[in-house]
Amino acid sequence: LHLFNETLEFLDDCEERYNFKALRYLPVGCNNRKEWNEKYSSDLYMTNVEEYDLHAKVEPLNRALSELNVDAWINGRRRDHGFDRASLDVYEEGKQFKINVLAHWTFSDCWDYLELNGVP
Repeated sequence: LHLFNETLEFLDDCEERYNFKALRYLPVGCNNRKEWNEKYSSDLYMTNVEEYDLHAKVEPLNRALSELNVDAWINGRRRDHGFDRASLDVYEEGKQFKINVLAHWTFSDCWDYLELNGVP
């Protein structure tokens, strides 16, 4: 709900280019930005980051992992994303295993890969 239009256009392009349909999990009770704003406010990400993360990211992700009954999830978290991730391992145990495939990659590594492989 709080993604840039360019992000949504990029997802649409990827779905078409790679012939898949992404599953999109929205916050409970919010099917569009208007409903989000009525329930939480348009600036929650600025006024209460923890609550924003809980409703916009954590709950939808946990619901998706549960509904899909997954054993593991693959993500793009990297060590250079910030202090909290500086010692991120490639593999994390938990209820669902986390596989941080890019943990040791740098920003430059990512761009190099994109350019070398023609990824949009």
